[in-house]
Amino acid sequence: MKNTVGQRGHADRNRGMWLKLNVSFRMKVAMLLGVILLGEMSFGATEKVDGITWTYAIEGTTVSVEGAKPVVGAIVVPSTLGGRQVTRIANSAFRDCKELTSVTIPEGVLYIGERAFMDCSRLASVLFPSVLRSVGWGAFCGCRGLTTIEIPESVVGIGTYAFADCSGLKSVKIPSSLSQIEVGLFLRCLNLTSVTIPEGVESIADSAFSGCKKLTTVTIPSSVMRIEDQAFEECDGIKSVTIPSCVTHLSSTFP
Repeated sequence: MKNTVGQRGHADRNRGMWLKLNVSFRMKVAMLLGVILLGEMSFGATEKVDGITWTYAIEGTTVSVEGAKPVVGAIVVPSTLGGRQVTRIANSAFRDCKELTSVTIPEGVLYIGERAFMDCSRLASVLFPSVLRSVGWGAFCGCRGLTTIEIPESVVGIGTYAFADCSGLKSVKIPSSLSQIEVGLFLRCLNLTSVTIPEGVESIADSAFSGCKKLTTVTIPSSVMRIEDQAFEECDGIKSVTIPSCVTHLSSTFP
């Protein structure tokens, strides 16, 4: 009986030590995870360059621009802030900047976030970097002052409605690096007169050019296999268009 009690006491002590070690181990793991997560977090900062105070988030060794004051007339986004490379324009960074007329985005910027320049109604000129990879949805939606857009060949993704309601847009250069023209990409670009879809694009999504009432000429390459619903709805200026034989899906899309 004594031996059993002794064994139980020994087992209880071992269990207690194991629990303490386990708690200690868990605390160390939690602290380590905290350090790792802390290292991955973005930290806000500001820097004044040429009279403009830039707000940015530090993301490791790079920077995401989150906004600026004042935003009036033509601005040039700095290529570095806080000694780090600017690689991203954050979501909604310049949304509703009504006095912005021109923006130069520096080499090194890879991503333009969602709604980044949405409703900048006086924005008339955008200079993109040659290394740009993607443009977020609605990024330039409602920029009525834009008349021409030249998207670099480095871009592999443009989000839905990125240039929708750019009612002043007359011409656009679409890169051959895209595989799809996204939903509503040029929706209601009322003054767009012609568009050449480059070889390499495989599908034209719903409402991609819907409401482009002055569009008269559309060139569709042999790489296109799908043209979705209302892709060219209310494009009343289109009188004829040649559909490549490779198109396997064609919805009721032309007026």
